[in-house]
Amino acid sequence: LDLSYIAAHWTAGYDVVHNANEFLPNFATVGFVVSYVVVVLCFPILLGLALYAVWSLAKLGPARKTFSTILIVGFGVPLYPILAFLTLAIFWIILGVVMLGVAVALPMFCAACLIIKLYGDLSVFVDHQREMNEEGLVVEDITFFQLFSGIVMGCFSSCTFGVL
Repeated sequence: LDLSYIAAHWTAGYDVVHNANEFLPNFATVGFVVSYVVVVLCFPILLGLALYAVWSLAKLGPARKTFSTILIVGFGVPLYPILAFLTLAIFWIILGVVMLGVAVALPMFCAACLIIKLYGDLSVFVDHQREMNEEGLVVEDITFFQLFSGIVMGCFSSCTFGVL
């Protein structure tokens, strides 16, 4: 067993993954930037909808509607980009950590599920074979001595006729 061969191929596989990680962008960073740009581009529409909703209220007079408009524009315009930035940053940081956990835990979970499934199937197979054995099924088979003798004779025959 040549461990240097295994180590060389292991490091080659690691290099491929490492190089891909250098060239591919981080999904959390890309997700954050794209979602922040979308949220900022949607702000004028959201501002217009908020003002439309305020001015559509039937039970408010023009003074309250004007004051509400001043508050929405005065606080909403400067705070919206900051709050959107912080909210999306927290969201994408949490999502990045969750995805890292999934990348670590999911293969182990899938391997455990596969082993449990294979063990269950093997148990059913073994029980079935035991039932067949209890029914008195006679198997015609050769003994180990007969198998060994046949292999030895095959090797001698190969040497005799020049096949090897």
